Amino acid sequence: MDLQLLPSLAFAVGLQHEAPAFFHSWVGVSVIPRPEVVTGFVAGGVEIDIKDIGNTTETTVVPTLRAGLSVCEKPRSLPIVSLYALAGFKRSPLEGNAVRTGIGVTFPALLPLAEAGIPTMFEGTADVGPLETVYSFRVGWSF
Repeated sequence: MDLQLLPSLAFAVGLQHEAPAFFHSWVGVSVIPRPEVVTGFVAGGVEIDIKDIGNTTETTVVPTLRAGLSVCEKPRSLPIVSLYALAGFKRSPLEGNAVRTGIGVTFPALLPLAEAGIPTMFEGTADVGPLETVYSFRVGWSF
């Protein structure tokens, strides 16, 4: 079996309607069962959000799974672009517990653009709770 494991890391600014911007990060491991030029992948890890909510700063750790497709220059190389869906569960005493779903696109091979401040990751998420759904857009750097 030709299995490939890659570390996965991201730092981003999160944006929500009528709320201050927040810090977002992701750390995980991507599993590529058959490394090819166009290949599927799954990733497991945690998302970490640090938000100011009222007079309190809350840090949430969200166990998250990602699954998607990557396009690489050659098999076993760093992806040029990855498209994925994500799902997780957020526990938050301030915002309420919620199921997190979302979609994202990242350009890991373009990470050198980060030096010029150009983002290489874009995500849209929805935290679906019992009382409301909170939408976020995240932009940052990922590999």
